[in-house]
Amino acid sequence: MGLDWETKSSRMLDEESSREGESSEELMEMLRKKNETKSFDDIIKLLHVVSSEQKARIMLRSCMDKVLMNMGGSYNLRDVIDRLRSVASVNGLRFNVVLDQDTSSPGTTCQILADMFTMEVTLDESQFGGLSVLDVKIVYSDHVKSCPNMVQIIREGKFLELSKQLKGLTDIYPPSMDQTTRTRMYMALQSLDMDLAKMSQVYRDSHGDSDTLHIIMNGYVGLLFPR
Repeated sequence: MGLDWETKSSRMLDEESSREGESSEELMEMLRKKNETKSFDDIIKLLHVVSSEQKARIMLRSCMDKVLMNMGGSYNLRDVIDRLRSVASVNGLRFNVVLDQDTSSPGTTCQILADMFTMEVTLDESQFGGLSVLDVKIVYSDHVKSCPNMVQIIREGKFLELSKQLKGLTDIYPPSMDQTTRTRMYMALQSLDMDLAKMSQVYRDSHGDSDTLHIIMNGYVGLLFPR
């Protein structure tokens, strides 16, 4: 009796193990089928389905822009223009390539347009395929300011950093403000910049022999550099 029970128990365990093995194999087979590489036609169909919905299309475009900004490698003129367009799109700004610019002006000018300012990026592609970032300017109506740090950021291909810098500029002016208030805010900030720069320069002129630490600790506005 004891032997029969042990034999039956052993058979039951073997059958259970066999069923578990079959179940695991079926599960793995199902997972393999679900994770099979889709054909190119299937991917195209999926993209068509996704892009047919407005919300999904916006999300898809946003993801593609972020992927494009993160892509590294060497850049030609078209690559940089595409990435600048993605930077503008991610920040909800308009993008434009100036086609009718003065023929005497070197390179190609791209514009990222916000309500209060325009960022102009001047690019030049040599006959050997190399790309140069000639200048980056921030244009506020009648005021134009070159930004060497922006030039360096684009040269190094740090388009995510460029996007952060651009967001910082746009966040200065809340969307709820009307155009008149934004203009007044810009003028106030510009005046503040000038006043701080003068205060810094006055202290440096009167303490010409002072080192950097002394200026930081005792200067009227510390150690100040223009934006």
